[in-house]
Parts: sequence; structure tokens; C-alpha cells
Amino acid sequence: MSDRVFLTFKEAVRHGLGDIEGLDAIDLGSGSGGKTRALASLGAVATGLEPQQSAVDQARERGGGPAYVMGSADAAPFGDAEFDLAVFTYSLHHCPDPVAALREAVRVVRPGGRIAVFEPEADDPIYPVAKLIDDEKMVYDLAQSAIAQVSNEAGLDRADPVRYATRYRVSTAEALIEGMVSVNPNRKRPDALTFKTLFDAALERDEDGVFIPCWERLDVLRKAA
Repeated sequence: MSDRVFLTFKEAVRHGLGDIEGLDAIDLGSGSGGKTRALASLGAVATGLEPQQSAVDQARERGGGPAYVMGSADAAPFGDAEFDLAVFTYSLHHCPDPVAALREAVRVVRPGGRIAVFEPEADDPIYPVAKLIDDEKMVYDLAQSAIAQVSNEAGLDRADPVRYATRYRVSTAEALIEGMVSVNPNRKRPDALTFKTLFDAALERDEDGVFIPCWERLDVLRKAA
């Protein structure tokens, strides 16, 4: 394990973005709204944008404050400069065109506003386990390349990335397999014995139980005022 500090999502938001109370925030690729609700709980006026109608329906059923809109991050159905903050919560690597999605985020953010990109990093303790089901290192790398490309375009400043760790709490190898496959039924089921051996090797324990450390990073781009 590296010496990365463990942060929850809310702690990472506070660390990288400070106080977001009252900011108009768009969560691009919001899924069922878990992170959108977290942004709202920190005081943001949060809207989730999600391309899957079933996920939008789930998010609306769960409530919690945010509004939800169906649409794609690379063709956001909003006017220019509508938000103070655009956030990708572990969604940029899922975008078919991450560069276009980032440029849309820049477009919909007001002058002086920010684009915050939360992304996983491979080569962490969970990677040898998870890659047996779905090796996403290539798309993680493509997301980082997109951030680097767009951050070099005119009118953007890029802060130093915040690198931290999170705890993925799952008690059994079977539960991890079921959780990952339920998100994407096209993912393959691994050899059970190999998977369990790697799973057991990656597990750590704290006062709340067992977990696997995951490495995350937050990149923040600020649009010129």
C-alpha cells in the first residue's frame, strides 16, 4: 500500500474544491445520482446529466435534492455558461469521446468556473483483481490523455492533481464479482479460484471491517474569468 491518505468522496471535494455551497453544479454522467446527492449535501445546487433513462428514473425515485436530465456529456443539453462547476464523478472514462465531453464541460461553465474530474487510477491494490473481470486501464489512460489535451487549450488553468485512496468495502470475492457484473452484464466472470486468491491478497482491515484500497485522483481545470 502506498502512503496515500484515505478520503471519502466528500472529503476529496472539500480538499480539491473547497466550499461549494451555493454553486450551480452539473454532474456529468450521474448514474443513479449517488455523487450528485453528495454534491447537494455539500450545499451545491446540483443537477445530474445521465444518458441512460433507467438510471435517471432511479435517481429521481431516490430524491435527495438534485434535478436530473437525460442526455450525453459530449452533447450537453444546456446553454453556454450555465454552471459554476462541472463534475465528472468517475464517468469520464466511460464517455465515447472524452475530449468532446471535457470541451462541453468547459462550454457550460461560467468564466472563472471549474471542471473537476474524479477518476480511478490503475495499478492500485484492486486492479489485479478487477482486471480479471474488466481491464479498464486503457480507458483510464485515455481519460487522462483527454484531460492533458484539453487543459493545454486556451483559457484553462490546471491545478496539481489530488491523489488519494478510497476503501472499497466488499466482504467476499463472490460479492465483488456480482457487483461488477451487475453494472455491465457484458463483463466476463473470472476463474473463481484465481479471483479469490487475488481478492484475499488485496484485502485490508480497519475498525469497520474489510476493504480493498483503491487509488483515485482529482484533476481541476479553471476557466479564465
